[in-house]
Amino acid sequence: MKKIRFLYGTHSDFSQELDKRVQNYFRETQLSPFANPELIIVTILFLLLYFGAYTAIISNQFSRGYMLLFTVVMGISFPSIFLNIAHTAAHKAFSKNKHVNKWLLTSLELIGMNAYIFEYLHNKVHHTFTSIEGVDVIVDDFSLIRLSEKQPYRRMHYYQVWYAPFLYLLFSINLVFSGDFQLFKRQRMGNIFPVNHPRKAFVALYAYKLFYVFYMLVIPMLVLDVAWWEVLLGFLLMHAIGSIFFTCIGVLNHQIDESIFPEFDEDGYIHDYQKNHELAVTIDFSPHSKLATYLFGGFNTHVAHHLYPGICHCHYPAITRIVSATAREYGLAYKSFSLWGAIGSHFRYLRRLSVPPVLRTAA
Repeated sequence: MKKIRFLYGTHSDFSQELDKRVQNYFRETQLSPFANPELIIVTILFLLLYFGAYTAIISNQFSRGYMLLFTVVMGISFPSIFLNIAHTAAHKAFSKNKHVNKWLLTSLELIGMNAYIFEYLHNKVHHTFTSIEGVDVIVDDFSLIRLSEKQPYRRMHYYQVWYAPFLYLLFSINLVFSGDFQLFKRQRMGNIFPVNHPRKAFVALYAYKLFYVFYMLVIPMLVLDVAWWEVLLGFLLMHAIGSIFFTCIGVLNHQIDESIFPEFDEDGYIHDYQKNHELAVTIDFSPHSKLATYLFGGFNTHVAHHLYPGICHCHYPAITRIVSATAREYGLAYKSFSLWGAIGSHFRYLRRLSVPPVLRTAA
């Protein structure tokens, strides 16, 4: 199997000029590239919301109506633990202290996801070979929904525009109970093959999963004056709400109608500079909305993230303005939509891929 490489390397004239301007921004503002006080406050708030709502539920002091409300709060807040804390810490961008980043990354285990495999796959594969089919996991085949021109067409895909939203509601629970285990089975990740994970990673995988099931399902079933199936329904509701956020960051940044999916040639070369490639294949949505920045943990400013993953997302709105202006000067496309515009584009993409390839070619 050939190793995948960028034919022209990493830096172009565009990226070198962009680097200078971003460096000047931090020099002139005298800001740290790590988390600012505002993000720290937001982080504490989401942690308090999640664990406060959980504590209120298992206290068994509230009615079913209030417990439903607390479940909704957990559904909104748990994705932000991943988006604002774990993801940023995985890039060592939350704190200049590597031990703090490592500790914050483990917060992923508290919401049922595996920190080791996320950091391994996300940093070594997705951020290196973004949107390269056959290499980047986000464009790998998923048989129930056709998300790639190269994915085999099945008759059911004709209806995917209608059933995809319902499957998207299962996104996070699938990741917790299936996705992580499937990722551990992968024999190739980017240029790493065969993949060999340490034994302690497997031990941690199963230990944390059991812990998550214990505190999220077993304890509530033991202490609450409700039926076991009511606990299970609440758990599924929480994940359905959280999946809305995960789906947005999972598809809107890379899989909309305006997305492109470059290929490598027979020698394993991608015909571009790496940083130009990241600009070309990544999309922003609502990049100047502070609410979107913290609800989606900076994924709304995803172009800046792919260009500068080592900078905390609280700085991305300012960096995005620099990226947009610099790209325009160099004649490169910077893609940005409103949140609803990106959602609409994604469904146009689903509709386009729902048409049998033969019919689309004939048209």
